[in-house]
Amino acid sequence: MYNIPLSVPSINGNEWKYVKECLDTEWVSSAGKYVDLFEHKISEYTGAKYAVACVNGTSALHVSLRLAGVQPGDEVITEEAAEEVDETVEEKKVAKAKFERVHIFPLKPFFLPIRLKNNKESGRFLLVTPNFRMSNSHLNGEINKKLPLIREKMYTIFRREKLKDLTEKNTVVQERIKKAVQDRTNELLPVGSGVVKDVFFSQFIIK
Repeated sequence: MYNIPLSVPSINGNEWKYVKECLDTEWVSSAGKYVDLFEHKISEYTGAKYAVACVNGTSALHVSLRLAGVQPGDEVITEEAAEEVDETVEEKKVAKAKFERVHIFPLKPFFLPIRLKNNKESGRFLLVTPNFRMSNSHLNGEINKKLPLIREKMYTIFRREKLKDLTEKNTVVQERIKKAVQDRTNELLPVGSGVVKDVFFSQFIIK
């Protein structure tokens, strides 16, 4: 695993060479071969159909909110780590930000074979990395205790999905799976310990 600094510059490879090439060719704005290459590599890595490079993180978040259908006055829940709200964003009144601590339980990725409608092997596989958003941090221990059972329930849910639905109705299928995984997981957790409030996939790729 690579350690990528957040704020400290890290110039240990071909950075100087690539930046010099951009200066020499005068591609120093929002286009050029490295922008196209970056978008292609990100799209390839995530399995997304498209990827678009943004000027900064704030711009990327703004685009994401617009694409998600967030409207003026909508409430957006985010981590409380952010210490201040960008004044320009606040002035535009894009949405009302609600800061709260978010408790995430990341699960390990897994591969599952995808079957056809006749239950035969399709030769395709699904790569999934699920994550749970928990109601409290103490639930982490309870999920760990039940993890083998939770994973077994997840495998059963995923195996029901067939190739045609996964490719033609991907978004609908993902939402159905999320709801089923959330319900089955909460059934296994002790009453009063907390709940899994949401399930999301950092990877959901058909290979």
